[in-house]
Amino acid sequence: MTAFHSVVLTLPARLDDRAMAAFEGVFSELLDSAATSFQRDDSGDWWIEALFAFTPDVAMIEQMLAPLYQYESITPVPITTSPVEQRDWLAENRAAFPPLHIGRFWVHGRHVTTPRPAASLPLLVEATLAFGSGTHPTTEGCLRAMQMIRRIAPRRVLDLGCGSAILAMAASRLQPSCQTIAADNDPIAVRVAARNRAQNAIAPAKMRLA
Repeated sequence: MTAFHSVVLTLPARLDDRAMAAFEGVFSELLDSAATSFQRDDSGDWWIEALFAFTPDVAMIEQMLAPLYQYESITPVPITTSPVEQRDWLAENRAAFPPLHIGRFWVHGRHVTTPRPAASLPLLVEATLAFGSGTHPTTEGCLRAMQMIRRIAPRRVLDLGCGSAILAMAASRLQPSCQTIAADNDPIAVRVAARNRAQNAIAPAKMRLA
């Protein structure tokens, strides 16, 4: 299991989302962090964390952040680094992933033993590295919208930036006669989409990957 290191810093509450996106970009784009996040703490200040799959160079981080500190008229803030506890985060995520009943769709992982509701359309989607498990509001909104407009009966559907391909699979469930294409520029997403397609017994000829 990869050993991760956390880098945390707190920035003034007066910064807006644009400024925070710039700070986040230093970690995700220039310093090659594995993941980043930022949110406000209880006092209103910004709390930003970056995870690295290697031991980060604090001096380099400070050097890369220096232009932003100057642009935003901020005194450089202390940077805290620490190793991340070794845990099987994916297993914990799966265990906490409940089945979702979104309209007619029943989105679930293999760990779910609850019988699916009658007349529901099952979608087996495990929590993995690819986006799209049904829990995010954008995914849920798309699933609901697809059911609202199903009378259009499209012959072809494109799921662009497909992630887990949950939307492409949902289109196949709703419109058995349509041809779907699930496309993503992330090789991991394409592999996850292929696995999900097989797990949901959707024929490759019916749902193409790109």
